[in-house]
Amino acid sequence: MIYLFLFLCVFVGGINDVWGKEQKGNTTYQQLFNGKRVVTREGLMTLHQVDGKVLVEFPLDLLGKDMLFTSAIRSISDNGEGVVGQFSGNGTVFTFMRVDSVIQARVKVPNLGSMKNISDDRAVDQALEQSNKPGIYKTFRVLAFTPDEKAVVVDMTSFFLEHTSCTSPFPYYAGNSMFGLVFRNHKVQPDRTMLYGIKAFPNNIVVTAEQGYDVDQLFLGSMLIKKDTKVSVVSDKILMLLPEEMMRVRKADSRVGVGFVKQTIFAGGLDKLQTSYWATRWRIEPADVEGYRNGKLVEPKKPIVFYLDSVMPSAWVKYIRDGVEEWNKAFREIGFKDVVRVVPFPKGDTLFDATNINYSVIRYAPQCLSTLQSAVYIDPRSGEILNASIYIHDNMVTSITQDRMFNTMTADPSVRCRELTEQQLGEGIKMMVAREAGLCLGFVYNVSASSVIPVDSLRSASFTRQYGLSSSVMDFLTCNYVAQPEDVRAGVRLIQENLGVYDYCLVKWAYQPIYEENEDEVLNAWIKSFREKPYCRFRRNPSGLEYDPDIDYYDLGDDPIKALNYRIKNMKVAIQNLYEWYREGDKDYSWRKDLVARIQYAFTNQGIKNVARNIGGIRVDEIYADEGRPNYVPVPKVRQKETLRYLVGLMKDLSWLDNREMMSEMEINSPVENSACSTIVNMLFARMPQLALCASNSDDPYTPEEYVNDLYRIIWEKTRKNMMLTDVDMNLQLLFLGKVMASSTVAAGSGILEPVRQQGFYLAKPEGEEDFEYEMQKMIRDYQFMGLSDVGPELVQGFGSQPNVFATTYPTSHLYLQMLLEIEQLVKSKVEHATGKTKLHYEYILHKINRSKMKE
Repeated sequence: MIYLFLFLCVFVGGINDVWGKEQKGNTTYQQLFNGKRVVTREGLMTLHQVDGKVLVEFPLDLLGKDMLFTSAIRSISDNGEGVVGQFSGNGTVFTFMRVDSVIQARVKVPNLGSMKNISDDRAVDQALEQSNKPGIYKTFRVLAFTPDEKAVVVDMTSFFLEHTSCTSPFPYYAGNSMFGLVFRNHKVQPDRTMLYGIKAFPNNIVVTAEQGYDVDQLFLGSMLIKKDTKVSVVSDKILMLLPEEMMRVRKADSRVGVGFVKQTIFAGGLDKLQTSYWATRWRIEPADVEGYRNGKLVEPKKPIVFYLDSVMPSAWVKYIRDGVEEWNKAFREIGFKDVVRVVPFPKGDTLFDATNINYSVIRYAPQCLSTLQSAVYIDPRSGEILNASIYIHDNMVTSITQDRMFNTMTADPSVRCRELTEQQLGEGIKMMVAREAGLCLGFVYNVSASSVIPVDSLRSASFTRQYGLSSSVMDFLTCNYVAQPEDVRAGVRLIQENLGVYDYCLVKWAYQPIYEENEDEVLNAWIKSFREKPYCRFRRNPSGLEYDPDIDYYDLGDDPIKALNYRIKNMKVAIQNLYEWYREGDKDYSWRKDLVARIQYAFTNQGIKNVARNIGGIRVDEIYADEGRPNYVPVPKVRQKETLRYLVGLMKDLSWLDNREMMSEMEINSPVENSACSTIVNMLFARMPQLALCASNSDDPYTPEEYVNDLYRIIWEKTRKNMMLTDVDMNLQLLFLGKVMASSTVAAGSGILEPVRQQGFYLAKPEGEEDFEYEMQKMIRDYQFMGLSDVGPELVQGFGSQPNVFATTYPTSHLYLQMLLEIEQLVKSKVEHATGKTKLHYEYILHKINRSKMKE
């Protein structure tokens, strides 16, 4: 019995040793490493690289803490999938829990937001915790306790090396995604995956590995373009502890262009769960609080430092720095100096690592993209920005050059060459970088900012020097295509060079410290004072159904018709002369052909589109109940009629869009004149849903019936007056007839106009048919109306893009059928007296109408 008792004691002692109890001899902890090659790094956690595995000493005091996981690319075989230094996505928030002998990695779902109890009922805390518990992502068996029993050892190799949507090293948007049109399916291949190394820092740990992928590319998510393309990527997998002391939140406001994170709030009593929005911003606090409160200009306690890539082309460096640090002008207005700083990568500093998430960087990223990219990491609990990086691509230079040339070559002779001067290129770089830096500061685009500038003021040297081309650099801006040659000689600005008036308001609202207890009241008062100035207003980005004429990309001025007239004047001169202006060094016509194409595109897809938004246009603003102003204002009827006459008038002469001399020396192609005319006609008919929406919300509506009749009278005016038709007139009538015939079928559905959730789109529901998506959208709207659902709180509180409109097909078939009959009667009454080509034209029209009747 004595021997049995001793045996059991030894056995039990062995069991305790598994859980890390310090024993004499070889403990379980020591057995994990004895006789093996071990690489160890100490920091937030202690990491061991052992036999191709990552063993982590996970401190028990970190259990339950929020941690952010992300990846950063070190090298890649195809930079169309991501560039060196680029972080992936927005990161995933994990929290780790110990349950018996395992550690659970639980993932927090970002779109649900965190939940917070602000009521006095503490019992709610437990209920919220149970109903909002993060989902189990992975479990790790506890291998041992550390000798001091303050941490457990777990094998987290799979956490870092497996590929999931939470741990992908690839950014959502990359060159191969083709502006979001191509879906990339990354399939990791374990046999092509290798662990490279480990690192540990005070607030994060890093595992570096190479992973091999087979990548499929699908156009619009369905059409296979490429299959199993081999891609290898070396990336840092980063797990970072979120700040234990959270930044003080600032409640976001939809009237100001700031990003946001959301949180679900339980207030108790009869109130239902509410969604609150916190502004995204850096933790900018004065180093000298007393001095700051006494009006002294002070430095921030922790400035925002961007480290500039050492391989960045030297000619760009000054303008990149100027673009980022341009924002310091606005920070000085609120009492801070040198808030944003750009410094080069430290030389000889072995501790500096550009992929360390503690460093914000500006990386040179050779790639075909012509835009800049940025990545911003945010504490989802408070909105604090933790890291921001900017990626600058080679094609930026080509984009700036061509944009400057095709917009200003008529007004500015200095750009009539293949290359811009360093200063001209630098101005473009500064503007693009300043806008991207604004995103990194937590701001969002304000594409309506240019619409507050009077068009004629864009021709004024003194005005553009003081105010620029737009009230904000957060606008999608182009060069000053309104300016005429005499304006340039007088010194007018051709590009946005500085912050706009709105940008100063934006920085004040987001970053000025507020020491009063009633912060919300102070912020609201600021916004009201901002909005008294037209240059300080923010409007949300456009969505699917374009109904706001003030919101568009790459437009200028408050009057799109006047702006387009100035632009056309410059375009006509440019198209007829660029053949000679850019002859040198362009033997294959590629440069000139591209410039002409850009001018033509700017006319048909930007200028015309911007003007057409007046038809059925509704100006939408973000209004709070105490402001006493309307939330939306329909475009006046007289303005819509003027726009219709203007667009039809443009179609009478579009021959200037083609340079016949240049066309004769290039490959055979159809004149742009014809396609441009067709584009305008299609656009006029496509405005019907917006027109119906506008009419239903206007005191003096421009109804679809009146619009169609006006269109008919204008296009058939010469026929009604027995005038001879030109080729342009005949082409226009045939285009109009084709649209009328296509729209007059009895198959067209009846129509209604209804608001839809923000994330949706507008649908056409065929009459008499069931549509699953339509019914689902309707059900969601019904639930919202009855208060049974909290879908889309961003829409209710004014965040995100402008809401789409649920617009089914407006009932216009009867209008077009009636018009078809009127056209038939009109042409019949005129054909006998017509002669030549006009008579043949009328006979052809009657033939087409008769054929269409036979098909019915």
